[in-house]
Amino acid sequence: MRQTGEEIGYQLITIRKVIDQLELNFSKLAADFVKTDFWEEQGSASPYDWVRFNCHMTSNAAGDRVAVGELASNLPESIQAMDDGKIGFAHLTVMARTANAVGQAFEETKLLKLAHENSPGKFHYKCLHYRHSVSPKKYSDEQAALVHSNFLYMNRGDDGSFVLTGSLDPVGGAVVRNALEPLARYSGKDDHRLRPQRMADALIGLAGHKTKIQMQVTSSIETLLDLTGAPGAETEHCQWPGCERTAPNCDGHHLVYVMHGGSDELENLILLCTRHHRMVHEAGWQLVKTESGEIVTIAPTVTFGLPRGPD
Repeated sequence: MRQTGEEIGYQLITIRKVIDQLELNFSKLAADFVKTDFWEEQGSASPYDWVRFNCHMTSNAAGDRVAVGELASNLPESIQAMDDGKIGFAHLTVMARTANAVGQAFEETKLLKLAHENSPGKFHYKCLHYRHSVSPKKYSDEQAALVHSNFLYMNRGDDGSFVLTGSLDPVGGAVVRNALEPLARYSGKDDHRLRPQRMADALIGLAGHKTKIQMQVTSSIETLLDLTGAPGAETEHCQWPGCERTAPNCDGHHLVYVMHGGSDELENLILLCTRHHRMVHEAGWQLVKTESGEIVTIAPTVTFGLPRGPD
C-alpha cells in the first residue's frame, strides 16, 4: 500500500530526530578525540583533518561537530529543546559558533528564543546581528578580514569546459550577485533556462562586455530633424523578439554577413544579447528583417544554408 504524504512526513521528522541525537553523540566524541594524540600518531596534520578524512566530512562539518561537542555542557537548554523536537542539530552548530565568537557575552536563553522562531539559515543571520550588538568593533574587524579569504578556482575538464569553485566575502559576494541578477532575468516567454544556467550565462555576458557599446538609439534623419510623420526612434534592447536586455549588455550583429556583402550601416545592424547572439552563430538560428523593420526568428529546423561564422 502506498504511503500518504502525511505518513512520509511524520517518518521524516522521526528519522531526523534520531539523526540529530546521533550527531550530538558524534560531536561529544569528536570533542574528546581532539584531546588525544591518536591523530598525530596516524600522521594527520590535525585532529580535524583526521576526522574530515576518515569520517568522510568537509572541514566545516568536522569543525562544527567539535565546536558543539566542546560546548555541549554550556548548552543544556538548547540540547533539551533539540530532544523535545523544537530545534534541530543545525541550530546547535550555529549556537556553538556564536558562543565561541562572543565568549563571556554569550546568552543561551536569549539566542534559544531566536532559534525557536527561525529556521537554521535565518537563525545564522540573527546570530550575526547578535554578535554585532555584543561587540561591534570585533565583528566589523572579522567581516573586514574575510576579504583576504576570497578565492576562485577555474579547473578545466576533459571536454574543455570550466568548473568554477570559490568563496567571496559578504560584501564582494553581494557586489557580484547584484551585477549578475539583472542579466539573469528571464529574457522572454520562451526562455526556459533554470536559474543556475541563467546566472552562468549572465556571468559570461558580464565578462564579455568590459566596454559598453555606444549604439543606444536607432533613429532616422527625419526623426532627428523632428519632421512631421517621422517614425519614433528605437531605444535599443536586445532586438530578439521578447528579449529585454539593454544595449550595454548587447553586441552589434550583422543581418547580412560582411563576407556576403553586408555593410556596417545601421540598416544592417541590430543588437543581440550574448545568449541570442550565440544562438545565431552557434545554434543555427537565423534572423530576417521584414520591410516594416520587424525582426523574425527562424528556428534551426528550417535552414537556408550553413551556420554563420563570427561577425
